[in-house]
Amino acid sequence: MQEANERIYKILAVDDDRTLLKTVQFALSRAPEFKCQVVTAPNADEAKKELEKQHFDLVLSDYMMPGSNGIALLLFVKDKYPKTARMILTAYADIDVILKAVENAGVHGFVEKPWGKGALTSAVDKVLKEVIG
Repeated sequence: MQEANERIYKILAVDDDRTLLKTVQFALSRAPEFKCQVVTAPNADEAKKELEKQHFDLVLSDYMMPGSNGIALLLFVKDKYPKTARMILTAYADIDVILKAVENAGVHGFVEKPWGKGALTSAVDKVLKEVIG
């Protein structure tokens, strides 16, 4: 049986910026606070396909994407996979967007782009501990 500190979390990162997506994957896979496996998707449709294939502990989605935005995707996750933690990445320091995401999609946390050193992994770690345990 694994101890809590040996748990490997499954994270789905969603962003249409492939360079940023690789940066997120790199940062999370080397996080000092937790161990995880990161799967990436370039848009909401691909994210939904990944969600159908496997369980994720956390979905971390960009807010602004072509087609379906991050809040719409996280609403889908909340409805279909309510035990999955939800976070949003946003380059837009718009408090109304964040409040809407928290209220409507039950978002557990957010990270502003660009994030400082350790800010992404720290925010993800906080949500994983508070929501997933």
